[in-house]
Amino acid sequence: MPGNPLNITLPTVGGTEGPSYATQVNAAIQALIDDIEAKVVPAEIDINADLSFQSGNTSYGATDLDRVNFDEQGSTLGSGNTFTLYTYNDELYYQDGTGTNVAITSGGSVAATPGNISTQGSPAYGSSDVELIWDGSNSDYVFKSGTSTYADILFRNAEFRNGANTMTMSSGVTSDYNVSWPAAGPSANDMAYFSGGGAITFSDTIPGAKTFSGALTASAGVTLGSNQDLTLQGTGDVVHGDRILVLNPISGSGYDSSNSPYDGFTVSSNAYLGRWVSSAGLDLIAFSVPLRVGDRIKSIDWYTYSAGVTTKTLKLRKVVPSTQTDSPVEQDSGSTSGATTHSWSLSSPYTITTGENIWLTFRAGAASDQFYGVEITYDRP
Repeated sequence: MPGNPLNITLPTVGGTEGPSYATQVNAAIQALIDDIEAKVVPAEIDINADLSFQSGNTSYGATDLDRVNFDEQGSTLGSGNTFTLYTYNDELYYQDGTGTNVAITSGGSVAATPGNISTQGSPAYGSSDVELIWDGSNSDYVFKSGTSTYADILFRNAEFRNGANTMTMSSGVTSDYNVSWPAAGPSANDMAYFSGGGAITFSDTIPGAKTFSGALTASAGVTLGSNQDLTLQGTGDVVHGDRILVLNPISGSGYDSSNSPYDGFTVSSNAYLGRWVSSAGLDLIAFSVPLRVGDRIKSIDWYTYSAGVTTKTLKLRKVVPSTQTDSPVEQDSGSTSGATTHSWSLSSPYTITTGENIWLTFRAGAASDQFYGVEITYDRP
């Protein structure tokens, strides 16, 4: 057999005589014939270099194989081993024509449709031109569409597969940051809060003292629990839409036509809490408007009753204590009898500024004119 000694005796030239010479030659030839014609068994094969199946320009395949057993590589193959199938790290790999090592298996199963997913290197693209890469060093999945565009992630309804939400990364994101979801969802309707490290928590209380750089606005209002205060740090404030401030004449002081104090306030238990009743023409009352700096007065409804047609006037005024000045802002008049609501929209909303006090004055037109108070509509833009 190849690789084994034949154990034949060769005749000595010039020494072996007659029939012995012929017998030894005949035995040697027969041993060679037997060895050459014998089948080669695997134990007798020792391949110490790559074995080519190419003859001329034609390559041939290995046929009728029962199985192939690979020797585990110590690392992925270099790029010069194109069209090679091999194993590394207990996984099956294929190196394509570009020298890219593509993992065929992962964790004991097929990695994915060949050409679409790779655990290492730059994968080839499938027919849909979608790439999914597992970055083992950072434990990240990377989704791409095409060779250069990173893809959005689309979430569909798991049961009916209709309707979807899309997760898109803003083009303004220029560096990595993490968002970590909590271990469980909220037990009730709570706010979601992001910590400085990106961890999401749920709470009905904003943790810690928070400073808002701009105005804190809410299109549908802010709802807090029972007996809870909303505290703003620093100089922040809460803006709001239209609100109504109701002022009754009880809060004012009366004066007669000579601007002398006048006690014309009348209380009745029958139909109203309080009113001013004029004893003569030009009687007036004055009262403060308790709004804050930044509030904006938009309109005023004021309520009167008169037995006759008289001209009654309501004035919006401001006092600046630092300059000891008192000046009118705007006024409204009405000349009607009976119970009347005077709806007064200011020519332009008036914003209360620092260092001024706002007040109203009512002047009657005749004796027995009655004044019931005002409703001021204001907002904080």
